Amino acid sequence: MILKTRLTNLDWPTIEQSLWDRGYAKTAPLLTPEECQKLIGLYRQDEKFRSRTDMARYQFGVGEYKYFA
Repeated sequence: MILKTRLTNLDWPTIEQSLWDRGYAKTAPLLTPEECQKLIGLYRQDEKFRSRTDMARYQFGVGEYKYFA
């Protein structure tokens, strides 16, 4: 099943209500373990990203994140 179908099949009214009530919503897993591994593998490929943020520099905590190109 493709991700678009998985997203479409979510119970969006329940998700919306949870966001209003709790400020967050939980869903069933959207990615398979194999898809997660593929995403993890992309992280070292700098050409896939347009920028990188060092969280400690901005006192956001420890670590970094990148924005896809």
